[in-house]
Amino acid sequence: MTDRYVAMCKYRINPECEEYLPPEGLPSISKMISSDDIFKIILGTRDLNKRKLIKKELLWDDICAVKSSKVQRLREINLQTEEGLDELNRYSAYKKKSFVHNLVEELGTLHQEYSNGETGMNILAKEIEEDGLYLLDEPENSMSCAYQQSLARLIQLSASSCNTQFIIATHAPFLLAIPGAKIYNLDANPVSISYWYELENMQKYYQLFDSYSTQFKRAMSIR
Repeated sequence: MTDRYVAMCKYRINPECEEYLPPEGLPSISKMISSDDIFKIILGTRDLNKRKLIKKELLWDDICAVKSSKVQRLREINLQTEEGLDELNRYSAYKKKSFVHNLVEELGTLHQEYSNGETGMNILAKEIEEDGLYLLDEPENSMSCAYQQSLARLIQLSASSCNTQFIIATHAPFLLAIPGAKIYNLDANPVSISYWYELENMQKYYQLFDSYSTQFKRAMSIR
């Protein structure tokens, strides 16, 4: 759906920026990454693990059923028609290995699950490459302050040292405060370029924290 939408969009490059672009135009590495993309990966991993756990229970029941029927099945094996040999072979295969080995062999290991914030950070760190152009839609969603700070450092380092450009839709103070960021205030009419501390939302944060400045100072002195 995103690709179809982007295909219908048009853009015009500011003549002042043309000198910064490679001769062929926009970078070949251009990606749009939204918080929804990250959530899909998180939910997909959880769903895959859930289905594996269900299969684990079924596999355990199957192993128990095969093992418990061994003696009776041995009596019922017909050597001429080979009826019952498949189940005997299954028993032999199960017997040679532990339940854990059988589980891993048939289902594979469970995928490591991290917190939403850590998963989002890992995905972005993996996706961002040198000489790329990235559109990020609220990448800070579900990230703690610590991970938002790490993301801000990753973006700043990539932009300053790896010739990478970011266009970000965000309300996160840590991202808005990245040194050198050009901020377009979409709440203004007409849209204007602002410093991050001029934004109304940021000023509301400041007013909240300033009203508790005494408590903050006391808490920080104790730490």
